[in-house]
Amino acid sequence: MTEVGGDAAAYLDPEDIRSAAHVLRNVLNEDDRQRCARVERGFANAARHSTEEMITSYLALYDQLAGKGV
Repeated sequence: MTEVGGDAAAYLDPEDIRSAAHVLRNVLNEDDRQRCARVERGFANAARHSTEEMITSYLALYDQLAGKGV
């Protein structure tokens, strides 16, 4: 979910083993400064979302789908 992970997450293609291994190797080899920066970006991304916002969005979607008879 790129909208949640933003630039803090490490994205990989599970069907491209070499590329996925490269991404994982890079993340596992981050130094403390890089790791802390990634964690901070992760918290900043998470702060943009709330449980209340998620529930409201789901309810709106359910209402929309129910109104269309789906």
